[in-house]
Amino acid sequence: MFGIVKKIVSLSLEKPKLLLAVVLVLLPVIFRIAAGFLVGVNFDAQYNGFLMLTNVVLWLAGGIGLYAIIYIFKGSEVKGKLSGVLTASSYASFFFTLWLLLAVLVVFLLIPGFFAGVKNAQGLDPQTAMQALIEEFPQPQNEALLTAGIGILILAGFIVLILTFYTYYSIITLSSSEKPKRNFFAFIVFMLFLFIIGVFL
Repeated sequence: MFGIVKKIVSLSLEKPKLLLAVVLVLLPVIFRIAAGFLVGVNFDAQYNGFLMLTNVVLWLAGGIGLYAIIYIFKGSEVKGKLSGVLTASSYASFFFTLWLLLAVLVVFLLIPGFFAGVKNAQGLDPQTAMQALIEEFPQPQNEALLTAGIGILILAGFIVLILTFYTYYSIITLSSSEKPKRNFFAFIVFMLFLFIIGVFL
């Protein structure tokens, strides 16, 4: 699995594809829209447009920030590879979309009627909608299976997180010559940068 991620990052740095990167960045929102359409949830153009814009802004900020950090720690070897860094970093959204797909499947299979409840709650203010969902929350067919499903989602979420971190670390290591200590410190600084972006955005 890690080998595949490393090959993806290497190929992205060598042959950047920004159009593909944009699609991957928007993929979680596209999946959300498709899932909403399938369960009958009304399409909110303004909200979905906001989500798309947010995803793109965060991706650009993260990619440019990562490029700048690599440049500071490892010098001009990374010069001219911004598009490659952006392309490689977009795969974090792809991994997250896979987790979303798994989450929807688990809920659909183990909690029948949940999405019907979501559909009935649309149009209500968030607090009222949440209260209605809690009051009418459908009972799972098998609590043991539900527990197992939640466990699978937690495990899958952890795997996605590790793959995402490994993607960023691979970008740092493959974008210029091997300098283990600088790679590590660059990665730590980038994690702090992402944390700051998450807090303020």
